[in-house]
Amino acid sequence: MSSAEHERLTAFVGVWKTEAEFHFPNQPEPMRSEGRDVSELLLGQRWLESRHSSVVFGQTFEGRGFLGFDPVRQVYVATWADSASALLQVSEGRFDDTGRLILEGSVQVAATGPALRQRSVWEFPAQDRRILSLFRKSPSGDETLAMRIVYTRT
Repeated sequence: MSSAEHERLTAFVGVWKTEAEFHFPNQPEPMRSEGRDVSELLLGQRWLESRHSSVVFGQTFEGRGFLGFDPVRQVYVATWADSASALLQVSEGRFDDTGRLILEGSVQVAATGPALRQRSVWEFPAQDRRILSLFRKSPSGDETLAMRIVYTRT
């Protein structure tokens, strides 16, 4: 490990069962999906690579993410790409005083129109459990829960 900040990435390492809920406007119940995440440290133990697989909307879904710490800017940086989109998502942020990692970025969800701001909140309620909550902000500034994934170490 190169720093205490990089050491915090070890909380993500492992093989995880995922249980996801996707929340959509005007739909009273979330859509649910189960999957698998494999996360490991690479490149001198400085970067976390996450490989996710599941079935979403009846289709095979795969995603890859990288998370690391930028020692120059003193922020965590993350990227995400998946089989549902040709767009790369980029976000950055910090751990707060309660131990949650909060990352902020934007995502283009439609071919036209403005990108939406999004906020990812990682919580670690137990050593073998982590929770990702993804919130999106509308152009008017309203923030809504778009997705929640519960990770359980297998």
